[in-house]
Amino acid sequence: MARKDRLKLIGKIAFILGLVLAVVTPIVAKIFNVPVASYYPVVAGILVVVGLIVGLVNISIKESMSFLVAAVVLVLIAGYGAGQLFSALGNFVGEILSNILGMLITMVVPSAIIVALKEIYMFAEKK
Repeated sequence: MARKDRLKLIGKIAFILGLVLAVVTPIVAKIFNVPVASYYPVVAGILVVVGLIVGLVNISIKESMSFLVAAVVLVLIAGYGAGQLFSALGNFVGEILSNILGMLITMVVPSAIIVALKEIYMFAEKK
């Protein structure tokens, strides 16, 4: 297996594991009544590392603009639109969804930073 293929596989596995971690952790924590503060630092650290890996190996230059737009939309929705929706869903479901969204953003933002830096580097390299 070529080095590039191995990196892509590692990136895909990292993304899937990060996605599962971001979704399952808040659900399990809420079911077992575990406070967010007790698990968030560890899970967030893992998700940041996963986000960096995904940004470095999964997103090509061709995909960068679409990825960055999706990341910005996700962050905007989380910041401005999600709170109202989650409040309407009630305490149990709303809190779970809010925590899942927070975890996803914790993974996506480092990826977006890496992809944006790669994009800026490509612009600088062309000049």
